Amino acid sequence: MGRFDLRDAECSSRKKSTVPCESRKGTRGFRAGLEARRRIPGQAGPPAARASPQATDWPPDGVALLGEQGKDRPRVGPQLVTGLRVLDFDQLHTFLEIVRLNSFSKAAKTCYRTQPAISAQIRQMEQELGMRLFDRFGSKITLTTAGRLFAKYARRILDLRREGFDKVRELEHVAKGEMSMAANEATCIHVLPGVFARYREQFPGVRIQVVRAYGTAIFESVVDNSVDFGITQLPLHDKRLAVVQIYSDEVMLLTSREHRFAGRKSVGAKEIVKEDLLLPKTGRTRRRIDEYLDPYEDQIRVSMELESSEMQKRFTEANLGITFLAATSAREEIRDGRLKAIRLLPLPMIRTIGLIYRKDKALSLASLGLIRLVGEFAEQTGLGLPSVRKAS
Repeated sequence: MGRFDLRDAECSSRKKSTVPCESRKGTRGFRAGLEARRRIPGQAGPPAARASPQATDWPPDGVALLGEQGKDRPRVGPQLVTGLRVLDFDQLHTFLEIVRLNSFSKAAKTCYRTQPAISAQIRQMEQELGMRLFDRFGSKITLTTAGRLFAKYARRILDLRREGFDKVRELEHVAKGEMSMAANEATCIHVLPGVFARYREQFPGVRIQVVRAYGTAIFESVVDNSVDFGITQLPLHDKRLAVVQIYSDEVMLLTSREHRFAGRKSVGAKEIVKEDLLLPKTGRTRRRIDEYLDPYEDQIRVSMELESSEMQKRFTEANLGITFLAATSAREEIRDGRLKAIRLLPLPMIRTIGLIYRKDKALSLASLGLIRLVGEFAEQTGLGLPSVRKAS
């Protein structure tokens, strides 16, 4: 009977093992190799060799020692895990497809992968979790207790991902941010408050800045991109700008109820120049008034040049003169009888108001909403002769 060699016995018992036999190094080398595999990364030796006298010190808090044989644990070698590697969304999707279809082969088709590829994904997840997710009985699979629990969280993770993407995409559907606009005082007082009240209801997340400006200043502010929008009189021809016609109204002669023109329905320039005139200091309306009165230039009696429509109304109401103003800017005073509105001869002076912005400016949902609401407000409140259309 030959001599029994411990090295031969140990090698024979591990023929199917993936751990290499170190029989050439002798029993001491082989056992040293096994001990090295049990050694915890970052430690000088195995747990038993640590200086701590208490067994409860191992493993440390937050650290799991995997590899114990259990019902739902995969057969993995001893190893220390200080935190799971981040599972990617593709792994979770693959896992849930297998759960849904109850088949690796069917899930491979819906995920556009080979069956070995998704099997590898599941094995990797099981190793990372330290728990078996599926019980395999030939071609049949069933979820383990751990698998059923993990499936709930996997669905929640993917649902949160989808919700996050949806919320970000909703930025194109739920306007947020800031928007600026330049407009003259009359528009700020008589048009914008009603528009902005409706706008705030629909776009509560948008902050609006209104800059008071007149005529050319409105145009220049939009062109140099100081503001997003301008509301000004049309026509306006500039290839850099897009124009949205909002509404039209009529510039009329306003007098106090005591004035001699108060009972008139219309009056011409020849009679108007004989009165004390209260005129706007600047702006497109002033230029149009000058053109209207130009045939009688040497007879014009300009009593005051005023910087705001409110001053024009108050001074006219006090019978200090007569003025020209858009009917929409004096609706309350005309309705209450404090001012009288008289049409100009031979033709009414119609002004058209439009919203302007740069053609090369990307329009957000907030911007498109403002354009729509301004037009709707003009039509619903009967501002002059409403006419909402896109012009170039």
